[in-house]
Amino acid sequence: MNKHIEKYLDQYLNHPNPDYAVMLTGEWGCGKTFFIKNYIKARKKKKFCYISLNGIKQCNDIIPQILLALTPEKFNSKIFKGIMSVGRTVAYGITKFFNVDGVFNITDFSTCIFMNTTFIFDDFERTLLKPKEILGLFSDLVEQQNLHVIIIGDETKLSKDASNEYLSRKEKIIGKTFYIQNQNEEVLPA
Repeated sequence: MNKHIEKYLDQYLNHPNPDYAVMLTGEWGCGKTFFIKNYIKARKKKKFCYISLNGIKQCNDIIPQILLALTPEKFNSKIFKGIMSVGRTVAYGITKFFNVDGVFNITDFSTCIFMNTTFIFDDFERTLLKPKEILGLFSDLVEQQNLHVIIIGDETKLSKDASNEYLSRKEKIIGKTFYIQNQNEEVLPA
């Protein structure tokens, strides 16, 4: 049923310099996450970084999740969470990515680890970030870092204030939106 979305995503991921992010939306429980996880499984030669935005309060809270998703064998989660709460570290040679105030420099960091990675941000409607902040992160990843970004969430579940801000900024970063249809015939057997 959603094969046209798979074909489009394949074309999008093969484009070397994406100009925009892609949004997958639909009602809660329609199979958005199921769809993207199966899509990822079928594309073993591609590098994906799947991140849940559920409960995220600051953009810097996303960085440890990205590191763990991309290089889980290199980071012990307890150690790394402690490192991120302090804001800087000597361990693992990543100090150069923090400025003197302990603020993470995503641009320097991205050139060494993010290359050829497609970022998938799920639970968009469950983040505690303002749309301006999270869309700014997506914009940086797409426009400055030339990375592919897929956003998953139920746009109808955003609060009224967040929805208005999101809709006014959406067109600048999200170039294509797909509505995921229920795939009961595929989901139920699984």
